[in-house]
Amino acid sequence: MGATAAVIQPETEEVRQARRAGELIETAVAVLREEVAADGAMARAVERLGRVARALSIDHSPEGFDTAVGTVHHALAHALAIGRAIQGTLEPRGEQCLEGLANAQRILYPVARDHGIDAPPPLPVPVQQRESGLPDPWADRRASPRSEVETEV
Repeated sequence: MGATAAVIQPETEEVRQARRAGELIETAVAVLREEVAADGAMARAVERLGRVARALSIDHSPEGFDTAVGTVHHALAHALAIGRAIQGTLEPRGEQCLEGLANAQRILYPVARDHGIDAPPPLPVPVQQRESGLPDPWADRRASPRSEVETEV
């Protein structure tokens, strides 16, 4: 009997973050499916995002994880760009879902960047939101300022 034991890798912080982003996306997609016109560009973007976001909850090889993060991040950026264009036409639930997608993008972007994935950065906060006094979802929440570091690689 030549049974082999599977090696279970500990879940990294990046994987936990990607799964958290996936949960936010899946929640938002479920609501947006009801909130957007079934025949519009946003509906198509939401459906694609819903399909690819499931990949973040699957255990992957490192290469598979990179592919999943890259694919989801690009689909997320696309859905957010369309969502920003139709934002004024959405009901409050739809607007909240766009915020959920923006939060997922903020979580997923550093993971994508750290894996060398050419991912578009999170979109800036629209002017009307900055002027409304609502909290900036892209605000830098660091406890300390950034420091410039040079090192050999």
